[in-house]
Amino acid sequence: QFKAVKRLLGEAKELVIATDADREGEMIARELVEHCRYRGPIQRLWLSALDDASIRKALAALKPGADTFSLYHSALGRSRADWLIGMNMSRLFTLLGRQSGYQGVLPVGRVQTPTLRLVVDRDRSIADFVPAPFWAIDVKLLHDDQAFIAQWRAPSDACDDQDRCLNQPLAQQAADAMRHVASARLVKL
Repeated sequence: QFKAVKRLLGEAKELVIATDADREGEMIARELVEHCRYRGPIQRLWLSALDDASIRKALAALKPGADTFSLYHSALGRSRADWLIGMNMSRLFTLLGRQSGYQGVLPVGRVQTPTLRLVVDRDRSIADFVPAPFWAIDVKLLHDDQAFIAQWRAPSDACDDQDRCLNQPLAQQAADAMRHVASARLVKL
């Protein structure tokens, strides 16, 4: 495919870049243009949808290639920063790991490392989880021949930060009291 694109670029009088409308799409196209040494005029097709109407509208409003060239620089900067951070920090952390007795490679990356941190934090929170019993009371009520479920709310001083009742005797007392009541009153909506 590359040979075909290079041949066609050699014959082209004008180029329309139609890669993804973002910095990565711009970088793919610009690196191809640079590698093939294309020096002719460049236009940019910019679309966010692939239906016929959107394509026609974008074709009628091609942008000058210079308008999106900064996206290439942005992607190039991001790519080089990723490479430098990954190469240098991976080496550093691998050496530090070896000083601690770890013999493997410790890769570091701009996206990979914070993502790994999220996974580790979640795994630790699961491992550290201590179940706490709580009590809830759902009451089936009837109003105008329409059944619905209402929830009992404990006083806030008997609840945790998620509004769950942690006081079993209080919940039991409320449940016992509700069993013998023929009607209910709406207190808060």
